[in-house]
Amino acid sequence: MRRHDAIRRSVETIPGGIRAVTESDDPEIAGLIRAHGVVVTGFVRSGGNAAGQPSPLPDDYVRVIS
Repeated sequence: MRRHDAIRRSVETIPGGIRAVTESDDPEIAGLIRAHGVVVTGFVRSGGNAAGQPSPLPDDYVRVIS
């Protein structure tokens, strides 16, 4: 990811598993992180049926290709 330097990630061991936190002060990246969280939550809830499906992006997301 081109902007990986704008992301902070921490992982903490908790009873029964882990807590993973991904965050950014950049509003666009924070929006992408939230959108990814929605997709991952849906994937877990569906038992994996969402695998291979396109992941939606925020409505205001503008893809920049260089």
